[in-house]
This record gives sequence, C-alpha cells and structure tokens, in this order.
Amino acid sequence: MSAHARRGRGRITLAVVLLLPLAVGLALLGSLDGRLDRVDEVPAAVVNADQIVTTGEGADAQTVAAGRLLAANLTNPPAGTDVGSAWELTDADDAATGLASGGYAAVVTIPEDFSAAVSSASTDDPVAATVQVQGDDARSAVAALLAEQVATAAAGAMGQQITSTYLDDVYLGFNQIADQMDQAADGAQQAASGATSLADGTGQLAGGAGALASGTAEVARGADSLAGGAGALSGGAARVASGATALAGATNQVASGAGEVNAGAADLAAALDAIDQRVHDLPPAAAALGADAAALDALAGTLATLAADCAAGTAGACTALQAAAAPDGALRSLASGIGSRADGLAAAGGGVVAGLDQLTAAADAVAGGSGQVAVGAGQVAAGAATLASGASGVADGAAELSTGASGLAQGAGETSAGAAEVAGGARSAADGAASLAGGVGELAGGLTSGAGQVPTYDDDQRDTLASVVSAPVVAEDTTVPLADQDAIAGPLVVPAAIWLGALAAFLVLPAVPRRAAYEPAGVLRVAVRAWLPAVAVAAVQALVLVLAVPLLGVGARNPVGAALFALAAAAVFAAVNQGLVALWGRAGLVVSLAFLALQVACVGVLIPLQTAPPVFRELSGLLPLPQAAEALGVLVLGLEGSWIQPLVGLLLWGVAGLAAAALVVRRARARVPRRDLAAARLVDGTRHDVARAA
Repeated sequence: MSAHARRGRGRITLAVVLLLPLAVGLALLGSLDGRLDRVDEVPAAVVNADQIVTTGEGADAQTVAAGRLLAANLTNPPAGTDVGSAWELTDADDAATGLASGGYAAVVTIPEDFSAAVSSASTDDPVAATVQVQGDDARSAVAALLAEQVATAAAGAMGQQITSTYLDDVYLGFNQIADQMDQAADGAQQAASGATSLADGTGQLAGGAGALASGTAEVARGADSLAGGAGALSGGAARVASGATALAGATNQVASGAGEVNAGAADLAAALDAIDQRVHDLPPAAAALGADAAALDALAGTLATLAADCAAGTAGACTALQAAAAPDGALRSLASGIGSRADGLAAAGGGVVAGLDQLTAAADAVAGGSGQVAVGAGQVAAGAATLASGASGVADGAAELSTGASGLAQGAGETSAGAAEVAGGARSAADGAASLAGGVGELAGGLTSGAGQVPTYDDDQRDTLASVVSAPVVAEDTTVPLADQDAIAGPLVVPAAIWLGALAAFLVLPAVPRRAAYEPAGVLRVAVRAWLPAVAVAAVQALVLVLAVPLLGVGARNPVGAALFALAAAAVFAAVNQGLVALWGRAGLVVSLAFLALQVACVGVLIPLQTAPPVFRELSGLLPLPQAAEALGVLVLGLEGSWIQPLVGLLLWGVAGLAAAALVVRRARARVPRRDLAAARLVDGTRHDVARAA
C-alpha cells in the first residue's frame, strides 16, 4: 500500500475515532431531549368497580361516589393538574389484556368498597380506603414506576381532599364546642347562683330544724305533762262520775225527802195553827200567873212580918212560925221568878204568836218550796246521771288522751332527735352547698376560660387549616428547573462519551511507541509523549460535547467551569486508557469497556446510588468516571457539593495511568540487551543530528 493510501486511511480512521464517540454522546443526549415532557403519553388504565353508597337518612342523606371522583380526576384532570400518564377508563378484562400486551404501563383498580371505606371516616368503625396499582416492570420499569407513583399520588390527593373535608368538620366542631362551653359556663354560673341559694336555704333549714328540735323537745315535755294531767283528769273524771252517780241517788232521795218535807210542812202548818190558838191563850194565863205570883209575894211578906212579930211572942208558936216562914226567901225567890217568868211568858207569848205566824208562813213556804225542791231534785238527779255518764266519757277520753299524750311525748322526742339530726345534716348540706357553689363557680370560670382557649375559625381559616393539616409537607423541586430537566443525564453522558473517545483514540494511537525501549528519553517522558496525542483527540471531543449541549436546549450553571473540567477529565481518561492498553495491549480496550460499564453502574445521576449494592456505593467515590459525573453535576446542574475533591481524585487516576505506561516502557527496556540499546540510541542520535543539520 502506498504512503498516500496509508495517510488517507489514517485520516479516515482518525475521523472515525473523533466522530464516533462524539456521535454516541450526542445521540444519547438527543434521545433524552423532551422525554420528561412526554411522560403524560404513557398509557395507563383505570378500572372503577366501586359501588355508590348513601350515608345518613332523610334530609341528612348524602350520596358518596368516591370511586367515580377518583377515576374522573385521573381521566379528566382539572386544568393545570399533571396526572403523569394517559389514563383510560376501562373494565377489568381489557385492563388485564392491555397490561399483559404492553398496551398499558399500569392499571389502577378501584375496589367496590372504596366509597364505603371513604364514608366510614365519620363512623365509629373507620376503614382505610385502598386502591390496587399494577405495573408491567418487564416492559418498562420506569414507566410502570411513574404510573404507579402517579396513581398513588392521585389516591393520596383524593385522600387529602377527604381529610381536608373531615378536618373542616373538625374545626367547625371546635366552633360548636366553644359555643357549647360558653353555654355550659352560663349554666354553671346559674348553677353556682342556685348552689349559693341552696346553701342559704339549707342554712335556714338547719336553723329551722334546730328550732324544730328545741320546740319538739318542749312539746315532748308538754306532752309528758299532758299525759300526767290527762291521767289525773281521767281519775278525777272517774271520781266525778262516781260522785255524780251518788249525787243522782242523793238527789233522788232529796226529791223523796222533799216530798216528805212538803207533807210534813203541811202537817207542821196545821200543828202551828193549833199551837197558834193555844199560844193566844198564853198572855191571859201569864197575866193570871202574874197575879198569883203577886199574891204569893204578898203572902211571903206577911209571913215575914208575922215571923218578926213572933219574936216577941211565945216561943213555941214563934218557932213554928219561924219554921214556916223559913222558906220565905226561897218563896220570895220563886215568886219573883214566877213573876219574871210570867212577865217573860207574857212578853214571849206575843213574840211566840208573832213567830208562830211567821213559822206558819214559813211552813207554808217550805211546803211550796219543798215541792219545788222535789221537782228540782228530780232534775238534779237527771243532770247528775247525765253528768255521771259524761264524766265517765271524760274519764275514758282522758285515759285515751293520756295514752295519746304519752305517744305524742315519745313521738315528739323522736321528732326532736330527728330534727336535731336534720339540723346537723342541713348544716352539713349548707356547708356542702357552699362548697358546691364555690366549685361550680370555679367550674364556670374554668369553662369560660376554656371556651376562650378553644380555637374558633371562620370559613377562610378553616379552609386554610384543613389544606395545611391534610398536607402539612409540600415538596418543591428547586434543584433542577423544568426547562433544564434534559440536563439531568449530562453529567453521565458527557464523561462516558469522553471515556469512549479516549478509548477510541488508542485504537489508532499506540499506548507506548514501538521503539520506546530504544529512545534515549526517560520512561515518563516517553509515556507523556505517547499520551499527548490521545489527550488532543479526547479534548476535541470534550469541547465539542460541551459546546453541543446548549444546542440541545440544555443550559449549564457554570459553562466555563464545565468546559475546563471536561478537558481535565479528557486528559485523565486518556491517561487511564493509555495505562490499560499499555498493560494488556488490545485486550486493554476490552478491559476499558468493562471498566466503563462498572463505572456507569456506580453513577447515581439517573438512579439513586443508595439503591445500588454496597460495593457499588463504595466504588462510586473511588472510580474516575463517577467522580467526573459528580463534579459536572455541581458545575452543570448546580448540585450541592464541590468539584475540587473529584478533580484531585481524577488527577491521581491520571498519574496512575501515566505511571502504568511508564512502567511498561521500563519493562520493555529491561528486556532489551544493553549493547542493542546503546546502538539504537547511537543510530537515533545520528538520525537526530542529520535531521537537525538538514
């Protein structure tokens, strides 16, 4: 083959080496353009098996169709709502067929008890409403994952709406609780006033009960006295009854005696009339007796004279005369008495006559009065009998009164004791009522204070709180704006394309010159001279990729920094690939490809690194491509972190690659004999001198 043909083939090969990795990188970036914007074109199915339920009765009845609402939110979302997929309402058979054939990326099945579960939130036995989400991971795990997440988010959004409604009712309940507590506070204030009145009333009751106890004690004592007096009254009444009975008998006798007196008085009146006749004869007889007494007195005087004269006469005759005249004193006395009696009799005769007249009149009156006495005595006898009967009744009543008074005394004593207990209980009740009044007053104050502390909300506040509490955490994606989402793959695609470019460069460039063992330069210098052409190829590719990224609508946060770091990565990747090819020859290219695959697996740009096995997570911080992706993520996407540490790591890998190439040069020289090496260096030196002279 001529030199011209070889140069032409070399140019073509170089062009392929330059353009093929570049084309691969640009194709990868282009394939990702707008992919996230077309996620809503992924087909997904909704199967609504929900049964509509009705809650409440009468005017409070409400129809709940939660399944229909969820299906409508997915298939016909409100304006501005992103549901993530092209949802279609279908039946269970079509959904299963479409999922198996790949027609649907996911299927959401709303069970028949969905509305019943949703409405159970306001019952005593709430049940969580669930939906079934199925995806076809075998065809597109990402699409299925997205559909499942969207379905879950939609169900969550509906749950949030239900929760918001529930919370709105709860906050409305707070308003009602506050109102009811205010009412309860008012009622407690009234109860406190009533308890105060109760305390006053029970205090008065205690006083009244004490007075009742004292009064009933006095009643007991009075009842005891009454019982004694009633007993005495009963005895006296019995005696009165007995005396009245006797009085009745006596008055009967009086009546009988009065009859007899009446008869006797009549007889006495007749006798007095006879006596009166004889008494009228007394004055003349008394007069005659007086005359006789005067004669007797004269006789006595004569005898006395004769006796005196006899003193001068014979002794015997005088003695006999004196003896006859001896009784003269007595005779004179008798005569004097008879005279006096006669005078008195005469005087008395007049009085007797007058007395007899009066006695006769009295006898007549006694006769008339005795008749009346007999009549009155009969009446008295009848009244005494009635009195006896009444006195007997009084005695019996007094006995019963005594018994009742004794019972009254006992009952009054018991009442007094009970009243004393009532007084004590009333005082305790008064104290308790006072404490109750204080406690109820404190309760009223507490209710008032509590009512003031219970939050109340107007309509706007309830809506805001219900929205915030039902979704207390809202995630905002501020790491990558929507216009830059196509740049997410840039930190992975650009380093991978640069790696491929460096690998492709060593398809046409030697990792170590064939005559490296014979060159007079040091081993590191020889390795660097072989590394620089590959760096140039990789650097051109890196610059083209970095400049082509904005043409795809992807903007970098730090484009200059990203370009400089891409150049550094190109130099390092060229050194690493040089080391691999230097160590293993053409097999090093295969090792480079395997190493590339390992490094891509350790990059956490598209898929979180935390999902990888632990060994990949450990290698991610050591391998060059993940470090380059991390630094470009900071410079292109604006991620948190630093690009300095990854740069240091890359430089270490670059030194390691050059060291491997230098080691290969050293080993090659070690295998060449010294005389051959000196001759080769002499020839090379002569050539260089000739070249310089020319």
